[in-house]
Amino acid sequence: MDPTGENIPYAGKVTILVDSFTGSAAEDFVLPFMDNARAVIIGERRANQCFETLMTTISL
Repeated sequence: MDPTGENIPYAGKVTILVDSFTGSAAEDFVLPFMDNARAVIIGERRANQCFETLMTTISL
């Protein structure tokens, strides 16, 4: 919020640091930032890589 109380989205740069111990909900937190190219993700491959399986396309 700005000083007037108006809800204004943050438009600045975002950087998220991860390492090999980043897992579980932290991986889920990073996913939308990766999908939307909204942040620079810096660090090592994450622990479980659980979000990679969630991004699989299936045909119905």
